[in-house]
Amino acid sequence: MVAAKREDVQVAIGNANCNVTNLSEDQIVCNPPTSQPKSTPGYSRSDIPAVVVQIGNEKYFVGYLEYETAKELGIPLDYLVGGVAGVGLFIVVTIIICSCLYRRQKNKSKREFEKLMYQLDNMESNFIVECIEEMLDLNAEIGDGKKPLYRYDDYTFKILFPQMQDHIVLHPPITKNGNNERQHDITICHFSQLLHHKEFLLKFIRTLEKQQSFGDQDKSNVASLLIILYQNNLEYITEIIKSLLKELVEKSVEETCQKDMLWRTESVVEKLLANWLALCMYKNLEESTGSSLYVLFKALKFQVMKGPVDAVTGDAMYSLSEERLLLTENILEPVTITLNVEYEGKKYKCRCLDCDTITQAIDKMLDAIYRNIPYSTRPLGEDLDLDWVSENLTLQDEDNVKLKENGWRQINMIKDYEIPNGAEVVLSQYQKCRPLPRSPCGAVNASEYCNPETVPSTSTDSQINTQYWHLVKQPNDSQTKGLSSENYHTRLLATKGTLKQYIDDFIKTVLTASPNMPPAIKYLFDFLDDAAKQHNITDPEVAYIWKCNSLLLRFWVNIIKNPDFVFDIHKASIVDACLSMVAQCFMDSCSTSNQNSSKDSPLNKSLFAKDIPVFKKSISTFFDDIQRMPAVSDQDLNVYLAEMSKMSTNNFTKENALLELYSYVQKYSNEINESLEAESLTEAQEFPERQDNVITNNAGPSNI
Repeated sequence: MVAAKREDVQVAIGNANCNVTNLSEDQIVCNPPTSQPKSTPGYSRSDIPAVVVQIGNEKYFVGYLEYETAKELGIPLDYLVGGVAGVGLFIVVTIIICSCLYRRQKNKSKREFEKLMYQLDNMESNFIVECIEEMLDLNAEIGDGKKPLYRYDDYTFKILFPQMQDHIVLHPPITKNGNNERQHDITICHFSQLLHHKEFLLKFIRTLEKQQSFGDQDKSNVASLLIILYQNNLEYITEIIKSLLKELVEKSVEETCQKDMLWRTESVVEKLLANWLALCMYKNLEESTGSSLYVLFKALKFQVMKGPVDAVTGDAMYSLSEERLLLTENILEPVTITLNVEYEGKKYKCRCLDCDTITQAIDKMLDAIYRNIPYSTRPLGEDLDLDWVSENLTLQDEDNVKLKENGWRQINMIKDYEIPNGAEVVLSQYQKCRPLPRSPCGAVNASEYCNPETVPSTSTDSQINTQYWHLVKQPNDSQTKGLSSENYHTRLLATKGTLKQYIDDFIKTVLTASPNMPPAIKYLFDFLDDAAKQHNITDPEVAYIWKCNSLLLRFWVNIIKNPDFVFDIHKASIVDACLSMVAQCFMDSCSTSNQNSSKDSPLNKSLFAKDIPVFKKSISTFFDDIQRMPAVSDQDLNVYLAEMSKMSTNNFTKENALLELYSYVQKYSNEINESLEAESLTEAQEFPERQDNVITNNAGPSNI
């Protein structure tokens, strides 16, 4: 208990008072003078002030107090105080100035970005109004709505073996000659029987995935071959996928990487799931979403081809991709020419640009003649001649009229021949060899010719090294810098303004949970929700991300980028670039993080900045609507899968698929055998003879 009040206590440091601020049972707190006071007489040290506490009439000597700064520096106190105050003031002023400059620069950057977004909004609004007439032309171009949809088996091959024109499963069964033929047949037969046993197939896949030499291409190959084998028994492969998917969930939980599951498709089951979903979605594409996808593709192609497209670089005046914009300081103003085309005894009116190459013009004529007809059934542009009737002249991309200048030769265009509007031309199979090739870059058709990945920008003829160019020579840094950002904005927005409605309609169709939606989607989403609950995953983003990764990213992004998996069409490189931009917008919409645009964001990001939040909301609504739908039982799912299984034909040779799978048994026979023997219930116990024939007998089909 304190026996005195604060007012009763005085503390002196030398000849100065130390103002008491706090008093307790064990301490007295006071504020000393800012500078060292002078000492008082009566104490042993006359150079250092003494500390004395007085309570009432009693005085208590505490000790001596020497100010450290004064001791070390030996500088007059007045000078020291003034110097410290000056430095402090300088620091404060500097901080204030820097803060003001930073805030000013930040506000300036913010104002510039807001100005940019304001300009983009205004330009987009203007272009949407201006594009109404163009959209009417586009709707007329799309026509009666017919679409060259691939048959189920063709679609399946495109999904399972992308970018491949041929595969062993398309060939007749491979026969083996010699004395080992009977043993070979027995081995493959036993292997097929073993694969029909769930536990063996699961162990087979697990063992393969443990091998370091079993890479991503092998995983894709095994997943595709299994779908080929069980295309007419989807119920069985679905059970395999469910078992492996449960294991994948457990693995992601153990490694605390739940949100990464189904993102990278690093396992056989992830590739199996993607293939399985694609097959289940075929009817949906055929009856619903496919029409919207085809319209989007046609709209993209129409808008891009409406303006100049460089035949060498593949870049276009109108594009959704900043990287594929035609780099030119001078905006080309092409003239649209309508030509009266005769082909196989019929006459057509076809529009082209005066800056089109001859091959580009021919392809546009074929697009008009074979509208909405499978691309594979139409002739190639390189197989046709284009003759100008009144001049009795065959038009060609290259002739001897244009001379080379400094090693460069420009490809002929329609305007080089001065063809008038309404001219009569004839398309026909060429009957004689041309003195010079039609396409300097050796292209199969105009679209191939426009692909910088497949066609070199520099071509060499048989005599002299010649660099070909169409609208612009290969751009250098100075040309790129000369193109203003306003030019970029205008042309990107001109394209997006026309296509916005088609993009919105497609995504709306994809994100609509209708009763006609494949029951496999509802079943899969419920499966993922249940898996999250079983592992006590309370973060709602986890199941959300799994659903995005499985359906929206693994299936729909793939289909958006590759509509040629679904339809018999040709996808030119510039159209491919635009589709990739739509796909990227869709991917960004699936992200759970906020991706706010800034002045440093790519222009492509800013282009869809207003759309992504809308699409994000649509995705959440889509998932919620599916969650509220009645559950799909195992029986209901199997009924649907049985219907899908009936769609399979005999176009794929399963015997060859078995041989391909068996090659992995041969390669990893020891590892597979050890895996089987390590289990408490092995196929070696249940099927000792079959397992021995398959795993240990490598002599049979080794030379296949």
